[in-house]
Amino acid sequence: MVVTHQENTASPRKRHRIVAVFFFISLIGAGFSWIAASPIGGSPDDDFHMGSIWCPRPAEESCETAVIDGVLQVKVPEPVALATDCHAHKPDQAAVCPEPLSDAKEAFSTRFDEGSYPTLYYRFHHLLIQESVDASILVMRAANFLIAVTLFAAIGILLEKNLRYPYLLAMAASWAPMGIYFLTSINPSSWAIVGTFAYATAMWGAFSARDEKRRWALTALALLGALMSFGSRGDAAFYVFVVTAALFFAFAKKRQHLPQWILAGALSLVGIYLMLNGGQAGNVVEARSVSNNPIAIALRTLVDLPRFFGGLVGYEFGPGWFDIPLNGTVVVLAVMVTGSLLLAGIREGSWRKWMSALMVFGAMAGIPVLIIAAGTYPHLGPYQPRYILPLLAVLMFILFASDEGMRLRLSWPQKILLLMSLWVVLSFTLHTILWRYVKGLGGVPPINLDALVSWWWNIPVSPMTTWVIGTVSMGVALVTGSYLARSGHSPQDRSEVSHDADERSEAERQERALNER
Repeated sequence: MVVTHQENTASPRKRHRIVAVFFFISLIGAGFSWIAASPIGGSPDDDFHMGSIWCPRPAEESCETAVIDGVLQVKVPEPVALATDCHAHKPDQAAVCPEPLSDAKEAFSTRFDEGSYPTLYYRFHHLLIQESVDASILVMRAANFLIAVTLFAAIGILLEKNLRYPYLLAMAASWAPMGIYFLTSINPSSWAIVGTFAYATAMWGAFSARDEKRRWALTALALLGALMSFGSRGDAAFYVFVVTAALFFAFAKKRQHLPQWILAGALSLVGIYLMLNGGQAGNVVEARSVSNNPIAIALRTLVDLPRFFGGLVGYEFGPGWFDIPLNGTVVVLAVMVTGSLLLAGIREGSWRKWMSALMVFGAMAGIPVLIIAAGTYPHLGPYQPRYILPLLAVLMFILFASDEGMRLRLSWPQKILLLMSLWVVLSFTLHTILWRYVKGLGGVPPINLDALVSWWWNIPVSPMTTWVIGTVSMGVALVTGSYLARSGHSPQDRSEVSHDADERSEAERQERALNER
């Protein structure tokens, strides 16, 4: 029996498509479980963000307002104004209110945006408001998650095959568990994380693309990512400039990339402008006189940075209103995964890799130090790790994707340990979040979350079933994602990458020759 080359390649492609379908289905299952795990007002400052969504700026035009005790307040549905008070900073209590809150009744709230945040995020989510506040929150969380999945899938499909492994590995190394938690929330950090990483990876892919159509498609996705960053937070807008600076060092300059560089420069200027003219930057300027000894404060902050970076994976800054502790198994495994992959990423590299990574890491470390030294916050703590979380995956991607993205290889024991650790981190965190809100923390953690249910959504799926769906889905997503990341590396791909490396080396030699002249 003669087997043609076409038949040989058809079977792996069919298997690849089947695995991709399972990967997508598992992501939807995992996303549902995280979306449903928290009640209304379950993530930090949700009362503020809900008020801003129901009454986007200018509030006087979108909601009924009143000045009470000299303070402008907006009238919103009771759950928007009061639901957070029922459970925030009360970890031993379930997310049930002493008296039921009604969607039909309204209450005044002081918690809404008056200029500190961009209005795009809030105006978009204002369009998703339903008659029920419960339904509105679930729809908004689902929209954020589906935007992330769709955008990341599009970028992953368009990236050159040698970049897909670093692409998925960077997300896995950076977002377990806090990144996943914010991606499925209504916090603007969701768009900040998605937009910053999408801009960085899509623009990187555009500079690496071997054909014009792919380059322009990735450029369009990078623009979309930048717009999400602009519309979410002032600091996320500035991160577009940080990423552009990293890209400047990462790639040799070629004539065919001129449109991308012009776009990146223009977006960077917009990001700087939005950051400087936002309310968050104004707070820094107003606080400059608070600090008496900025050098001493900066040194103390530098010493405190490792603890602060631990908050990126939940250390002292867990889910909820930092009232869901993850300082045991979850944090140890998460730090091990992120730290070990970070060490693997810095094993070797070119000067371009180190300068590019330095731009991102310098922002991650320098921004907190400068803000604390300026007196905006008394110490690292009020300034939360989630503010720099959007840059973590970008840093990891640079470390993994630089120098053609083919150097980092994990053995099977390493991959098994990595996947198992990530699975335990995500499953344990999801169970803890559900336990905290369904029953309230305290005593021995229950295995069966359905045993004592004090709070839950009005949906036909129980808390325990939600956790099982999430745990199984996350396991399937990790396994299938690992397969998809590795399946693109054929010998042909490697030879193409080697050819690209030769082209890049030649471009760098020409660049050095021009500089010498």
